[in-house]
Amino acid sequence: MKPGEIRAMSEAAILSDIADKQKKILETRCAVAMGDEVNAADLKKMKRDVARLYTIKREKELSEGAK
Repeated sequence: MKPGEIRAMSEAAILSDIADKQKKILETRCAVAMGDEVNAADLKKMKRDVARLYTIKREKELSEGAK
């Protein structure tokens, strides 16, 4: 997910996307614990997407406070 796409989203959409991605991360971790083969690159990408979502959410909060 690109930062420009995230900035175009509403705050509610960002929060729901964060929840979805965190759920997928949890499911992937459970799959690893069960011994299933998991693509580590996908897990890393999901974590980065969540961090990016939180960062842009925080940027929006700060920009609203400055107005």
